[in-house]
Amino acid sequence: MVTDTQAMPQGTDTQPVKKAPVSLRDLSLGTVLIASSAAYRPLIFWAENAWDLAAPLSVFASAAASFLIAVAALFLLARAGFRVLPTAYVLSGLIFIMFGWYNLPIAPPPIWLVAWAAGSIAIYRVGSDQRLKPVAIVFLALLLFAPAVQVAIQHYQQRIPYPLAQVAPPVTARATGMVEDVVILIVDSYPMLEVAREWFAHDVGGLEADLDANGFAYEEIAWSHNTFTGLSVPSIVQLDQVVDETPKGAWGNRKSSYEIVRGDNFVSGTLQNAGFQYTHIEGGWDGTVCGSTVDVCLPSPWLDESNWNLLQPSVLGPIFDRQLGSMEAHSTSKTTDHIVSLHLFDDGKYDYVYAHFMLPHVPYVVDVECRVVPAKERADRIPHEALRRQLTCVDSLLSGVVTGFGENTAVLITGDHGTGSGDPEGSSEEWTDAQIAERLGVLLAHRLPSGCADPESNTNLEVMRAIMACAVQADIPASNAAFMLGANEPVEVERERLMRIEDQLRRGVLRGPES
Repeated sequence: MVTDTQAMPQGTDTQPVKKAPVSLRDLSLGTVLIASSAAYRPLIFWAENAWDLAAPLSVFASAAASFLIAVAALFLLARAGFRVLPTAYVLSGLIFIMFGWYNLPIAPPPIWLVAWAAGSIAIYRVGSDQRLKPVAIVFLALLLFAPAVQVAIQHYQQRIPYPLAQVAPPVTARATGMVEDVVILIVDSYPMLEVAREWFAHDVGGLEADLDANGFAYEEIAWSHNTFTGLSVPSIVQLDQVVDETPKGAWGNRKSSYEIVRGDNFVSGTLQNAGFQYTHIEGGWDGTVCGSTVDVCLPSPWLDESNWNLLQPSVLGPIFDRQLGSMEAHSTSKTTDHIVSLHLFDDGKYDYVYAHFMLPHVPYVVDVECRVVPAKERADRIPHEALRRQLTCVDSLLSGVVTGFGENTAVLITGDHGTGSGDPEGSSEEWTDAQIAERLGVLLAHRLPSGCADPESNTNLEVMRAIMACAVQADIPASNAAFMLGANEPVEVERERLMRIEDQLRRGVLRGPES
């Protein structure tokens, strides 16, 4: 029997080349390097949004996916003979660039790709992994420890609640039997009908006809009590202004007011005490997620505002942009489906439903049929034309929704604020009449069952008060809410000035800010 050794020619090197064993220490360090790069942007995002992330860990889903893929690649390449630490650096750099594709400082993405490739080559030319370990310490300090410290600091700084006015707690209530179901639908940034028609040349006739056909009353000139969603919506569901008449300083911690939106408010608590089941439809905006008091939660898409804002600057951003247009368009489609699928009305049970359309809020990305417009066409459109198309899309969604409510359903459909942006800061005198009309003026439509008293005035808060007065027997807060302008430094505008603006609008003598 001839062995392999005997059969081999004499004088030749017959020893097989053995691969150097993979260092467990290097693998561990490489894994941590990849984790630091994957977690960098979510940690920064979490720190910047310490005040309102209801589910902060959700923004780490994409980071976890990229981390697992990169770690699997590291282990496979290490087994194939690639050096561990240089490979980990290359993979970490690739993750960093992918997450910040459209937000990288100084240079555009192609230059960053070239720089990353050159850096990768340089790293691989380093003779020993030992020489890379001090660099790893710096890398971890910059991409993992520093953002983690920033998260802790931001949350510590935001621990003090936003100074809200004293809000009324829910009260003991009993259903009157006149209203079986209550629905609130916030239509984000929809202006008052007079402004939409006269200033933006939007044809509101179709929407008005559908509202008429389904028993809704609507106001040509109507008002919100705030110019900002995070203050307007809480005021509606509290039946009172949630900020005092004096400036509050920079609006940092919004968590205290967002908790009101998420269900800890007078309207939902009082209705639940009267036996209404609370169904909360998440709208994608972070403030509209379900709170702990909600009975039934219908979730927003996974790609909500937080995840959209995190992933939009990444290499995946163009895909989302092309397919979905915007978070607002995507979530509004899901919210519409939720409302249409509800089978709660006229079933003999008391129900309260809260929903939030993010459209027609900017950006203007859909056409009249709610189809996503190509990015190049969006950029070429004049703002008013783009707004009209998006308003027409929302009108069609509302026309489909209003047909599904029951005969004894009380409904409030309202904008939280108008379309104007770039609010002035400081005293109310810094706001022009046109800016106030565009920003405080909102869509306002409602339907009350037979026998309910009409609202006292043309504001969304007062319509909600009329709905509550008809739905339950309870001590409802008095009607005395102020009108506030601005977000960072909210200031009161006198009711008399609003009346003068109304008069100008009715006479057609007030021109839009861009006229």
